[in-house]
Amino acid sequence: MPHHPVPPTRAERQKAFQAAQSLQQAGRWAEAERAWSALARDLPGHAGVQANLAMVLWRLGRTAEADTACDRALAADPNMVQALAISAACAEVRDDPDAAIERYRRALDIKPDLATAVQGLANLYVRKGDYAQARAQAERLTELAPAAAAAWAALGAIRLAENTLDAADAALAEALRLDPNLAAAHANRGAVAAARRDWPAALAFAETALGLDDRLVQAHANRGNALASLGRRADAEAAFDRALALDPADADALYNRALLWLTQGRWADAWPGFEARWRLRDMAPWRREFAAPKWDGAAAPESTLLIHGEQGIGDAIMMARYLPMAAARVGRLVVECHPRLRDLLAAMPDLPETVDFVAAGETPPAFDMYLPIMSLPGVFSTTPENVPWDGPYISPLPARQTVGVESQQTKESPHTRESQQTKVGITWAGNPDNPNDRARSLPLAALAPVFDVEGCAFFSLQFGPGTEELASSGMADRLEDLGPRLGDFATTAAWVAEMDVVITVCTAMAHLAGAMGKPTWVLLASDADWRWLEARADSPWYPTARLFRQADAGDWPGVAARVADALKEYAETGGKE
Repeated sequence: MPHHPVPPTRAERQKAFQAAQSLQQAGRWAEAERAWSALARDLPGHAGVQANLAMVLWRLGRTAEADTACDRALAADPNMVQALAISAACAEVRDDPDAAIERYRRALDIKPDLATAVQGLANLYVRKGDYAQARAQAERLTELAPAAAAAWAALGAIRLAENTLDAADAALAEALRLDPNLAAAHANRGAVAAARRDWPAALAFAETALGLDDRLVQAHANRGNALASLGRRADAEAAFDRALALDPADADALYNRALLWLTQGRWADAWPGFEARWRLRDMAPWRREFAAPKWDGAAAPESTLLIHGEQGIGDAIMMARYLPMAAARVGRLVVECHPRLRDLLAAMPDLPETVDFVAAGETPPAFDMYLPIMSLPGVFSTTPENVPWDGPYISPLPARQTVGVESQQTKESPHTRESQQTKVGITWAGNPDNPNDRARSLPLAALAPVFDVEGCAFFSLQFGPGTEELASSGMADRLEDLGPRLGDFATTAAWVAEMDVVITVCTAMAHLAGAMGKPTWVLLASDADWRWLEARADSPWYPTARLFRQADAGDWPGVAARVADALKEYAETGGKE
């Protein structure tokens, strides 16, 4: 007679189920997997068995098998919360965030207090760049688990990504109160300090994080940033190298090491890493997705190239010098730029008829290749010794010429100037949305010593934010406000042309005046942007520029005193510096 195995009794199944659970709870994953697999063969349609098998397979890193077990569990019970949550996690691993979000949400519809699903949603929304949704989930997680340090750490990281620094620091501080050994939370507090340009604190937090976890790539990169800003260049490079030894693809370390090398003049080494900027969170507003390939600089006389804008207006003016060079290598060039720049750039000399300009937000014509505008120096292998400069490449449009700053003023005006006076244009503040604006901009009142220089007529070239300081600083009687007359940059260029010298912080005005060949004095923070290099008073980008750097962080009074001395000499010698 054939032998038929006797099916296990209910009591035997219950005992096997309990044994499998005990193995799982003890973290004996391989043994638990064998136990649950045996039960699954006996009970293939049992949702609980399949869900537990999925959990163990997940712990063993066998994601595809775990996902299959989840499918079997959900086929038996579509409301099996554990299976939904594991299935969502599996979808994350296979890079299907939309499926993961849908399954986490289904799990939360059934069990609203499932903390793992809330945390999963928060992480997914961070990946998608939807920080408002991520923050909502992280806040929900802190309500569900107020004593969970990881929940507060997640909220702090999201607040940091949103650049709400006070809220980020408060959440991270709470995480560390609950668990002082959270290395990532220390690293993120360092990132908050860096955003505030408190470099000693940023360095201290990074080193604390690394004392807890020496393999934390983020902390090594943060430490490098702080060291670079404190002027410890060799130590900074070593920190970036350590981060990249742990993760050769880390965008923060690649990009910030490139900035360090750019600051040092090592541009040939730096340009490849500079392209890592596109993987940074801060660059999300400018990130573009095109089906066309990225241009590598090769000659393509039958092709149309799109150069698209990114970051600031000043960057576009600085890079505009490359447009004739790019146009010479392609059949047609389309340049996307800020609407306020289009007329000015379109009037550049030496541009062939094969160049078209479109304002950002408009649909460009068809193109075969594209390139972000700040990638032009790398494509053309630029070094400090070969920066393109054949003289000024920006000129005011004849139709926008002013009728002279003197004639704009009446005899009754307290600002009436004699024609022999040195005309000085002043810009003291940049775009407040720029992450570095607090360091690069200065209060107008800090320039009081400059306005005391005799023989000069001062004109405000400040546009938009910052103009309110004319009244609040008590300086309204010291300089003529041209702000309401500036309009687009073509009009602004006409007013700049009227000046003898332009004094400006590191903002678009520095690039406009420099590109026009105007004597341009740039006031710089102690850890100035890479384009101004280090320890130089001149600039390879703008031969008529003169750089005035802070000796120490925040020392605008020292800068103002040196500018005042230089301006006095300039006015006395009739502009012969």
